[in-house]
Amino acid sequence: MQKSLLLPLFIIILSVQPIFALEFDIIDFKPDPLDFHGRSYSVKDMNADLCALLRVESDLTGELYITDVPIEKREKKKDAVGIWYFYMSFRERHVTFTSKGYSPLTWKIPERMERGKVYIVRIRTKGEKQPEGLGNLRIETEPPGCTIFLNEVKLADTTPVTLENQPAGVHRIRIEKDDDYLPVDTLLTIRDKETTNFKHRLILSYGILSITSQPSNANATLLDDNIDLGLTPINDIRINPGALKIRIEKDGYDPFEKIIELDYGERRSVEAKLIRQVGSLDVSTIPEGAKIYLDGKYYGTTPSEVKGVPTGAYEIKLDKAGYDLQLDRIEIKRNEVTEHTRTLSKAGMREWRKRRLKAMLMSSVVPGGG
Repeated sequence: MQKSLLLPLFIIILSVQPIFALEFDIIDFKPDPLDFHGRSYSVKDMNADLCALLRVESDLTGELYITDVPIEKREKKKDAVGIWYFYMSFRERHVTFTSKGYSPLTWKIPERMERGKVYIVRIRTKGEKQPEGLGNLRIETEPPGCTIFLNEVKLADTTPVTLENQPAGVHRIRIEKDDDYLPVDTLLTIRDKETTNFKHRLILSYGILSITSQPSNANATLLDDNIDLGLTPINDIRINPGALKIRIEKDGYDPFEKIIELDYGERRSVEAKLIRQVGSLDVSTIPEGAKIYLDGKYYGTTPSEVKGVPTGAYEIKLDKAGYDLQLDRIEIKRNEVTEHTRTLSKAGMREWRKRRLKAMLMSSVVPGGG
């Protein structure tokens, strides 16, 4: 009687306890500064000052979750299998990975994460039955001629290429070009008796920047790095991506500053309409009514306040009939009023009249007259 009761009880206990035949294993963790997708999303979608980003890669065929810490956002990459993004606080020290049918894996992050950085975590499954059979993998890239690494092994062929009779299952693919392009590192699934096609346009490892200004011949500088870019117009220069603070300067104009975000492979243009620095000129004469000329340009008669005069040095000329011509040098300064007062003189005119009268008298004397 007792044995018959114990056997059903034992069966009930087994039926309510979860049985996990499958497990995870962490095989790699490292910063990934070249993850263009993750880096740009962490800036655009999340608060990069608070979040770090885990890019998790796995041969897992189901869904993957982190359950024990707050996750700001979870995203599965659409163009590759087995890649997830988890946006979380950079202060987290432990995470637990879970998936249906697997034992939860609580993992201590081996180093302190930084704000706004991308970290790659590679997870391998244990106990899951791997697919059987052979399939083909077709890889095409733009530009062509890229080097291929299949499961960390460098292949002799370059893109475009078809890799025939490859074992079915999840494979790691890395594609590299020269230093002008970012490498591609992803997971692809090859299925039995099928051809998996992978097409990818590589992203430039730099941004392209053009700068123009009105007027031209203004000096452009990257302020954070103190890099002199030269005189505008500046066309299609290669710049390291990131937040760029650009300053454009020209004598006599207010400096122009702008902050832009330049991503890998992105082309940006900056156009600066420089504002002329101006001041005012307050001119008076005794007597009044003298004509005012600045570098030969007429500006009315005294007394007058001339506003909006571009900054710089000028020759000022004051001209009134019957008085000596008055010439001086003045400096117009930004947002200041330059006062210029002169008392006009007739001394030069009187001397001129004397010389003229004397010349007239000399010309009227008859030669030989007494």
